Amino acid sequence: MPNLLTLIKAEYYRLNKYNLFKANFVILMMWIVLAYFLEDEILLRFIPFIFFMDSIMMTILLVGATLFYEKKEHTINSIMVAPVTENEYLFSKVLVNVLNSLLTLILISTAIYLIKEVTFNQLLVIPAIILVTTVHSLIGIRLSYSAKDFTSHLINYMLNFPTQNQT
Repeated sequence: MPNLLTLIKAEYYRLNKYNLFKANFVILMMWIVLAYFLEDEILLRFIPFIFFMDSIMMTILLVGATLFYEKKEHTINSIMVAPVTENEYLFSKVLVNVLNSLLTLILISTAIYLIKEVTFNQLLVIPAIILVTTVHSLIGIRLSYSAKDFTSHLINYMLNFPTQNQT
């Protein structure tokens, strides 16, 4: 996997180029503002929801948006002729999403501590975020490859999202 670092740098470059970091930052700020208005006891119960929504929804949306921008700019065609394997390409996408989710954990934890002086055990949250983000990155990649555009990607996700009412 000697090309992995190059792929990760390119993935971060594309996230910045497509303004997906800014979108992620806006959502992050919304979580922080919401946390500001919650009472401490409610906030402690709400924290896992924040991290899992980020690990699930934002991961699938970022993967889908990135892949559709790549399709539009024919980036995938360039990567196909590059000396990288399909596994390296997919692993770099998953790894970047995991790193983004961990960055969100750090930023939200710091903001919650500075604003509300509320702490929690991040060491218990880190493995869960890594696992959930990895799985949902792969789901997002799968949904993106079977969709024709970003709207159909979102519709596929909503239709395939398991609900409590399904048996």
